[in-house]
Amino acid sequence: MRGIVWLVLLLLILAPRVLAAQPAGEAPGALEVEGATYAELDEGSGLLTLRGSPVTVRRGTMTLRAPAIVYDTKQRMLRASGGAAFADATLSLEAAEATVWIAEDRLQAAGGVVATHGLGPDAIRLRAARLEVLGRDRRAVATGAAEVTSRDATMTADRVEVALARDELIAEGNARLVREDIVGRASRVVVRRAEDIAVLSGGAVVRQGQNEARAETITVDLRRRRFTASGHVSFVLHPGR
Repeated sequence: MRGIVWLVLLLLILAPRVLAAQPAGEAPGALEVEGATYAELDEGSGLLTLRGSPVTVRRGTMTLRAPAIVYDTKQRMLRASGGAAFADATLSLEAAEATVWIAEDRLQAAGGVVATHGLGPDAIRLRAARLEVLGRDRRAVATGAAEVTSRDATMTADRVEVALARDELIAEGNARLVREDIVGRASRVVVRRAEDIAVLSGGAVVRQGQNEARAETITVDLRRRRFTASGHVSFVLHPGR
């Protein structure tokens, strides 16, 4: 039977923070809660519902903030709704809702996702309908009108994967790459950030100013502004322009 846990409520009223129950000896991994004005525990399911204006949950460098957060004590999972903001040492995002699996180092966000990974000129900025971050694999997948901006290049596609371990961006489905006056389209675009190389495959079209190349695969050296094409190659060139 659902009920209000009077002890939790008393702690919320009397203290600025309350530590969610953790096994002995795991204090560094404990959850810290601030801003909750309401708490309800379903002892059968192990769900702790928190509401506030907003509620803030912290664990180490991670912060999750939303008007409503449900903590599944059995699965160690946080579900935030009503407009969520998440941040850790490398990632910050805002979305309509977000779910964090603490033990798996995994996050899912949906609804107008806006995220930034890293700082300074090497930061990766992302917009999408949905985002999944797999921390152990150092990988993120954005779907639904995904747009990723890295340095001075912008990629859009149905699906964009950020592979941090390989320092690659992979766009699939109506993929488009824009870098200054270079515009490329293909079924798939892979950007190798360390080399500043883009590989467009699956019916690639690359335009640089008024010049255009079409081929099955086109590799663009974005730094040197050169490209090579292979497979049913055709060009439209405007010399001197």
